[in-house]
Amino acid sequence: MLLLTDLAQLEAACKKARKVKPTLRVLDYGEYEVRGSTGRWYKVTCKKSGTGQKLVFCECEQDKPRRVGFTCYHMATAVGAHMLLALAKQAVIYEGVNITYDGERD
Repeated sequence: MLLLTDLAQLEAACKKARKVKPTLRVLDYGEYEVRGSTGRWYKVTCKKSGTGQKLVFCECEQDKPRRVGFTCYHMATAVGAHMLLALAKQAVIYEGVNITYDGERD
């Protein structure tokens, strides 16, 4: 789990993501799958806690427990997509149109 307090936390993970070029699938707002370097898909969840803290979880941490605050490139990839979706959602709602996701995937 990562408590996201500063985008600088993602810097090293973003560098690795640029090298690996992972594939991302959007499952739902805040839920993503990122294909790792071995071809395995990892679920990444981005959400706010009850106190408003921004949290990011990645399944790869279950495979290899890491230090608190570690950021994998799966997280960096999903956070980038999440930020774009959050901005788009905010812009659409601001204009008076609400967007929803029906949960269906190809």
